[in-house]
Parts: sequence; structure tokens; C-alpha cells
Amino acid sequence: MAPRMMLVLPVLAALAIAPAAAQQAPQAQQAQTALTAPQERMKACNAEAGAKALNGEARQRFMSDCLSTSAAASPEQPPLTAQQERMRSCNAEAASKKLSGDPRERFMSSCLSGNTATGAPAAAPVAADSNGRFASEASAKRACGGDPVVWANPGSQIFHASGTQFYGRTADGGYMCRAAAEKAGYRLAGGKG
Repeated sequence: MAPRMMLVLPVLAALAIAPAAAQQAPQAQQAQTALTAPQERMKACNAEAGAKALNGEARQRFMSDCLSTSAAASPEQPPLTAQQERMRSCNAEAASKKLSGDPRERFMSSCLSGNTATGAPAAAPVAADSNGRFASEASAKRACGGDPVVWANPGSQIFHASGTQFYGRTADGGYMCRAAAEKAGYRLAGGKG
């Protein structure tokens, strides 16, 4: 009889535990099935369509209207982060300058890294001297944005591109934005570019 009792005990224990587990399962399932806002909207629209006994095309029209109306009534998007604001501002500035291709890419990279007045939230405007030259390469880069910085010599009206032999090395020169140098009548050393 003892072996029989040993077989019965696990069965009795399982029967005693089963009701408690059955009560916990729906609670766990409810916690896992929390609906998102769009799912809640879909559920509400479906319930309303069911209550009106709509079928086929009428149901499709109703659901479309219900979902679009609910979407319009939903709260607005959360405010933009600082990086999103910077991206929006840089994009707007690039569009206003009508930049595209590589110049836009350079400008956006510079702007998003904070090297322009738009990208640098607390940077003071950088002033050039009366010849359009900047005191340092860093201040020129901040002011030029996506435009390359060049070393310009006012006496010869020639400018040198970054990475060339005389960039930053002649006595009379200064840092300028390439577009400003070209507008002022400077030409690239060696005539290339």
C-alpha cells in the first residue's frame, strides 16, 4: 500500500497547486498584453463598428474615418531633443544656402558637430577683420560652416588650400572662407581648383 500512496501524493499535490497557478496566469497575461495607443484606437474603432453592425465597404469607410479622426485627436509628438533641433536648424540653413551634394554633406557635418553659428548653441559670432580674414583657423572654421577655410594673401590676391605647402605659413596671410576669398577677387595658388 505504501507504493500506491507514493503515486497518489504527487497527483494530489498537482491538483492543489493547479488552482493557484490558474489564477496567476490571467494576471501575467494581462500585464503582457498592455496595448499601445494605436492598438487602443483600433480596438475602440472595431468595437464601435461592431456595435453598429457594419460590414464590407461601409465598415472600411467607417474604420478609415474613425482611425484618422482618432489620430488627429491624439496628443502631439513629444518635443524635439537638442540633436533633433540642431538637425532641423542645419537642414533649414543648408536649404536656404541651396547646398547639395558634397558641399551640403560638408556643411551638414560641420553644422551638426557644432562648428557653425547654427551648430554651436552658445558660441558668440566670430568676426573677421576688415579684409575678411580671421584671427585663427578655428574661428574661420566656425564662421565658414561647410565652406572650406583657405589661407589668403591680400598683397598677391592668392589663396592657399588646406594641406598645401603655404597654407598658414606666409607672413601677410590670414584665414578666410573660400567663397569670401573668391568673391573678393582672390585666386587659388597654382590656378587649380
